[in-house]
Amino acid sequence: MALPSINLDIDHVVNCLNADGIYMSRGLLGEETVRKLNDEFDLLLAHEFKGVKQSKQRGRGRSFRVKYKSLENGTLPACREVFFCENFKSIASKYMPSGSRINSDLVGTYDDKYPSFIFDHFDTLRALKFMIYLLDTNQENGAFCYARGTQIDNAQLRRRHFRFGGSCESLPKVLVRGDFVSQESFTGPAGTVIIFDTEGFHRAGKMADGTTRRIIRSRCLFPNQPIKHPKKFSRQWFWEHRLNPVRIFAPKAPAHLHSTSEGARGRAAQLRRAGCAAACPWPQGGPAPQPGSWRGLDPGG
Repeated sequence: MALPSINLDIDHVVNCLNADGIYMSRGLLGEETVRKLNDEFDLLLAHEFKGVKQSKQRGRGRSFRVKYKSLENGTLPACREVFFCENFKSIASKYMPSGSRINSDLVGTYDDKYPSFIFDHFDTLRALKFMIYLLDTNQENGAFCYARGTQIDNAQLRRRHFRFGGSCESLPKVLVRGDFVSQESFTGPAGTVIIFDTEGFHRAGKMADGTTRRIIRSRCLFPNQPIKHPKKFSRQWFWEHRLNPVRIFAPKAPAHLHSTSEGARGRAAQLRRAGCAAACPWPQGGPAPQPGSWRGLDPGG
């Protein structure tokens, strides 16, 4: 039996993504659709399948990653019907440039504990993600957090970083202590759909003791991105080599961050650990960069 069709306003969703980097529809999917997605979620956590990689997340819970191209036809019918629906594909095609990989993989996450090492970040590889809450989700059990509008400046940072020889490893994608952006918590009942550009700062929300979080999401990758581990002596390997003199012009921190001196020193240490050339753009213990002018800053810190 076919699931109810999804009919989001494509132009409205794309406009929201262009402006804010995120769109949410609370309770979009019906009870029957959510039940079938939960059944397939449990199946993927409990059993091994070709094309499915299961993993335990340190201090957090369990997860799985599915490569769609490795699955046999007829596997995961509910996931296929939802994530491969024409409405979602039209949204991705209109927002992303040609050559993007629509639905490259599917990830499910089951969390029963909030770890101490989740940081505000944007992803190493830029993607558009379609995420679904499989349980009622609020600030007590890990509601998704996102900083609206930060995808614009972070996209500019990414372009400049790779233009001047930066590598995936040295991409300054994680906020350190002392950096501030204003984030919003996105709560909703089971069946809530969140579509977001991973170029904006985001993270999983905090979880109270005894709560659980079940989320499933599909990833659509932007085209022409560098690979994380280029082959030795390849063109990308030479471009990212530490002796390439243009690397000194690669940005070391998002320009729109409101950083304290503690944040500046923390980011310098982060870059040194990544082995980035000219890792400390300001003297250790020196003055902090001046606050940026981005409209989403939280001036109160």
